Amino acid sequence: MKPQLLSLGLIFLCLTGCEHEPVKTVAKPQPNAQTGQALDNAAAALDTLKSEQKKKSEVLAALIDSADEANLGNPDGVPKVTVANELSVARAANGQATPDPEAALAAAERRRLLAEGKAEEARQAYDSATRRAVEAGKALAEAQAKAEAELTGLRETINRMEREAQKANIAWQAERKAWEEERRRIQDEANRRVQMLQVRILNILGAVGLVAGGACMAIGGIAALRAGGWIAGVGGVACLGLAQLVSLWWFKFACGGALLLLLGGIGVSAWLGKRKEAAAALIKAKADEAAALLNKFKGVTRAVVPVLDDLYYAEDKDGQERLDKQVFDRLKDQMTEEERQLVHNVRGELSVKPQ
Repeated sequence: MKPQLLSLGLIFLCLTGCEHEPVKTVAKPQPNAQTGQALDNAAAALDTLKSEQKKKSEVLAALIDSADEANLGNPDGVPKVTVANELSVARAANGQATPDPEAALAAAERRRLLAEGKAEEARQAYDSATRRAVEAGKALAEAQAKAEAELTGLRETINRMEREAQKANIAWQAERKAWEEERRRIQDEANRRVQMLQVRILNILGAVGLVAGGACMAIGGIAALRAGGWIAGVGGVACLGLAQLVSLWWFKFACGGALLLLLGGIGVSAWLGKRKEAAAALIKAKADEAAALLNKFKGVTRAVVPVLDDLYYAEDKDGQERLDKQVFDRLKDQMTEEERQLVHNVRGELSVKPQ
């Protein structure tokens, strides 16, 4: 490998250097599953409430049917019609629920006791049914209260989770910002160390180049310096100059711009070279075409000139004067100087006496 290429390679490595960037990932906090138990409790409370409401509706449907059936035995009149209409409204308000079989049997038993005149037994049956209705109402109220409490707890849990998620996100953002600052600091420090190394290497290369150039001049004189020692001296001066510039912030951008300009210049030069080659080929083709036409003209001239000269010399003086006026003078007027010179050249090649 030539010393010049080795020097350029070392300078290129000094200018490019290397940059190391720390690798680290900061995981974004994710919400946990603390709401699972609260959701299960709320769902169970709602299921209980729905069951109690369904049971109440079925019991009410059985009582409405029992009252409607008992009203059928009343005498016709406004009271009977009123009771029947109100029961229809009550049945619609109850949502057309299916009557509870057990409640329907108990209501039928109470009606039977009244129909048979067993008033005391019927009263006891009605008291027992009333107590069961009160207990069912209490159970429904408790289920509703529990469902509301579970839903309130679920809302509180969700709000607490949202606050915790906000705090975790704020902490994550702060950690990410701190990491970005640390990454920039480490990267700047790495770049500074690379620049210091580049400056040191360029200074060493510059000193070596100057020493080598001075040694060549001291040993071999001007002849050795002209033979190649000047390369070491110029390279040393260039390295010392680059050592002063490589640490500047705009140096890399300048190198990149110079590289782009160099590549652009190479592209433009190649394009211009292609155009020049195309123009040269076109000129050569035109020149070949002109040379071919000239050769054809010379051939015609070689054939015509001897014939005209023989005809001219075969005439007497009057005939020659007539040919001069009618042919040769007219040809001279119509031909250019180059064309007349071409005719003389042809005459010279044919050793014909010119006129």
